[in-house]
Amino acid sequence: MPLVNAYITHKKSELYSDCQDSYAISTDNKAIAIADGVSQSLFPKVWADMLTQAFVSDSDFTLNNSEKVQALRKRWKTYFIEELKRQQAANNPMVWKLENCFAEDKSAGATFVGLRFVDKHQVSYEILGDSCLVIVENKKIREVISSKENGDEFDNYPDYIDSSPVIGQKGVVKQGTFKFEKGMELLLVTDALSDILNDAFRSE
Repeated sequence: MPLVNAYITHKKSELYSDCQDSYAISTDNKAIAIADGVSQSLFPKVWADMLTQAFVSDSDFTLNNSEKVQALRKRWKTYFIEELKRQQAANNPMVWKLENCFAEDKSAGATFVGLRFVDKHQVSYEILGDSCLVIVENKKIREVISSKENGDEFDNYPDYIDSSPVIGQKGVVKQGTFKFEKGMELLLVTDALSDILNDAFRSE
């Protein structure tokens, strides 16, 4: 597995605590994943963390594996219920908001990119949403891969996977493989940086 660097930061108008991004790396399983929790959803960072950890720790986990995704959704719901009980026991004056979310069956959403190094040269990926994989070769962007159709621009309504089995997911997971070659760098990036790099690639 090549050298890996990972960074998380917040948008200019936000605090670090507002950031809903997640990443996970497993050198044992040669896997890397990022997820960007949908900020308007409920506990999106928790859901994003669950997705990235599941992908890198379990080589059989994919977004299309309904059994494993459903198990993860149950874990998220358990977290929601336990957090609600904790706030009720603490007499949090704002707990009514969480109670309303529970009554309305609110959920979390996240975009996702996962990579697995099958061997020294073969890489598999799966992507959903405006988080994307950028393949750089000899310091030039060779390809930007997202779940959007080629040529489509990013917008404010990305594809995502939801913690609710009723909602399921928006969009279709893009899966594929490619050969990792000398001089190649791989960038896994979320929304704003995805936009910048995608625009740079399209303008070349």
